Amino acid sequence: MPEEKARAISLVLLVLGCSSDDESGARVKDAGALADASLDRAGGSAGAAGKVGAGGGGSGGAATGGFAGTGGASAAGGIGGAGGVGGSGGVGGAGGIGGAGGVGGAGGVGGAGASAGKAGAGGKATTYTTEFDGVENPLSENGAWSHVGLDWRTVEKSGGIAYGTQTGTGGYDDSYAILSGFPPDQMGSGVVHLVPTIDGSCTHEVEVLLRWLDAAHTARGYECNVSFNGAYVQIVRWNGALGDFTVLGGGSAPGLKDGDTFKATISGSVITAYVNDVQRVQVTDTTFTTGNPGVGFFRRNCGKNSDFGFKSFSATAM
Repeated sequence: MPEEKARAISLVLLVLGCSSDDESGARVKDAGALADASLDRAGGSAGAAGKVGAGGGGSGGAATGGFAGTGGASAAGGIGGAGGVGGSGGVGGAGGIGGAGGVGGAGGVGGAGASAGKAGAGGKATTYTTEFDGVENPLSENGAWSHVGLDWRTVEKSGGIAYGTQTGTGGYDDSYAILSGFPPDQMGSGVVHLVPTIDGSCTHEVEVLLRWLDAAHTARGYECNVSFNGAYVQIVRWNGALGDFTVLGGGSAPGLKDGDTFKATISGSVITAYVNDVQRVQVTDTTFTTGNPGVGFFRRNCGKNSDFGFKSFSATAM
């Protein structure tokens, strides 16, 4: 009997020992699961903070959910304590703070701002406006206007009017001046100066130039013109050399008078001319894709250059 009691006691101790191991093991496993769940939640918070941007540091505090691991330390016994060490692996999970590097993702938001900045730069309008104050020949206005072509005439301003300097005997040596720094899509608009006593026995034109570029013996771009009496409105492509041009289309604007507005636009390949905002002619041409707006004038050998010109002019990127 003493041996049977001893065996019974040993068996009870053995059962109790196994039960203790199972419970301890279960707690360690749950602590690991809690630590994992804590990590998942902390990681989720860090991700959300990353989108907000500024909350990254706060999400690090959330990662202290690793304390769930230290809950393992509450397990009784050295074995439970060892399980706590396993839980401290959950603290390693607090490396989920590294997930707060998602804040770096917020830097991506900054990148989006850069795209917006690019759009903003594209949308920034280039504009020039003048009322032709003072006296200049050639027209410059502190370097805003230029004229490089040697085979054509310059533009003069005086008394608040800009006009050409042709003799009327030089063929198609139109007077012109151009601006700089404009994108391809652009608009030019001038208020007409027209004296009532203009000599109508020959041609007089004012011109809005678009996508214009020049060199010593080259001038190319689009000329939009209107005659002094509105008998014709034309869009003409200058191809480069003196006298080398192509009439692309035409219309009319009967009754043109002093103070009317002549405007021309180019957007993509579509070129349109207006008098007082009424469309007079529109064409499509893909030849030139760069260049700047400007003003031009043409007359034959009658009257005076200053009889027909512009009182003011504005150019704007579209």
